[in-house]
Amino acid sequence: MQTQEDNLEPQSPRGRMTWYILDHRQSKSRFEIDRYLLQAGYTATEVDAAWQTLDAPVIRRTRGGRIFEWLEDHYRLVLKLGSVLLAALILYLVFRPSHDSPHRKIELSKQVYTYGAEYSLSFSADGTKILAATSQKIQAWDVGSLKSLPSYGRAYSQDKFSVPVMAWSGDRQYAAFKGENNDVEIWRLSDGTMTSRLSVPQGQKLENLNLSQDASLLLLVTSDRANPKANFKVAVWRVLDGVELLEVEGQGKPAVSPDGKILAIYDPQNKLNLWQIEEIRPNPTKLEEYTYFGQLSFSPDGRYLASLDGGGSVTIWQINDLQISNVKQVARLSYLGYGVRQLAFSPDSQTITVALESSGSKEFDDDNAAVEIHRVSDGGLVRKLFGHTKTAWFVAFSPDGRTLASSSADQTIRLWPLN
Repeated sequence: MQTQEDNLEPQSPRGRMTWYILDHRQSKSRFEIDRYLLQAGYTATEVDAAWQTLDAPVIRRTRGGRIFEWLEDHYRLVLKLGSVLLAALILYLVFRPSHDSPHRKIELSKQVYTYGAEYSLSFSADGTKILAATSQKIQAWDVGSLKSLPSYGRAYSQDKFSVPVMAWSGDRQYAAFKGENNDVEIWRLSDGTMTSRLSVPQGQKLENLNLSQDASLLLLVTSDRANPKANFKVAVWRVLDGVELLEVEGQGKPAVSPDGKILAIYDPQNKLNLWQIEEIRPNPTKLEEYTYFGQLSFSPDGRYLASLDGGGSVTIWQINDLQISNVKQVARLSYLGYGVRQLAFSPDSQTITVALESSGSKEFDDDNAAVEIHRVSDGGLVRKLFGHTKTAWFVAFSPDGRTLASSSADQTIRLWPLN
């Protein structure tokens, strides 16, 4: 009497006969298997051919054949091992160590983030808040909890997606903005109060601005509305009474040394110039000519000046004895395939951080980070900070130098602990 298991139809394809032999060869003798197959309607020649196929040297005597036979005999074990390996792979993919550098992250929500806007960064003077300015307002977060705080201050721009026309004072006490009527508003950051408003001369258009370390000096870059082809003017004003201390031709975003005595600008020929502000008839020191000019920044101790070439390099200058007549280049940083968006000195003037811009041909990966820290003395690489996936806009150090903040086109602000 045949069991349900042995119900093999004579019209079944030859492959089913072969699989029947494979399924029963360990539990039944060949005599029992042959008898069943013959009763099922297969001929003795067909049955012998099936056995010969399974016992052929090409299967049994080759490595592939031996593997096939082992898998056949241990298929349950193979299934268990496969399940374990698959589970291990899933766990690795979920919990694998990140290549990112340790940091905390602020996600810019739709209520805060304006598409295309760039966030200029600063810490509050006591280091408890991180401040981010756009062309619309200043947003604040608590450094400890990363909770959003009420926004304050304001900035105006004809293009709300542009880089904000604003500046932070080096002591983190004040911020200056381009006002609604082409004037300059200076705000105290501790309480969000506007302390000064200075009017740009009639016929002049405010193009850029900057503040001195203690916000006592205001640097203005203006153009002539009546003659757009005329060279830009750079003026140094005393904030207390609005007195103009110096006016020269220049462009870009100028910088003033922490002691308020040296002005760094690019002249109309893109050459970097240093001016002694206190001299009645100043004679500049001309350092280097750039194809593209960018940011200028003095170190907090006033001994170094960093000049940013818009083509993707940073030059660090040492100002010996704080005299413009005694300046030498100490380092040059180049970033092949990347642009440099912004740079910042550490509070101790020992390191400089650069924010890098990705290009269509070169993105950030496990080898290239959007933020890098270098030694000021020789330009040596100290550290790469991995985490941003897109262009880094701005970087800023906390007052104690233990934390670095960076903003990026990936719609995040990241806080990096520094040892």
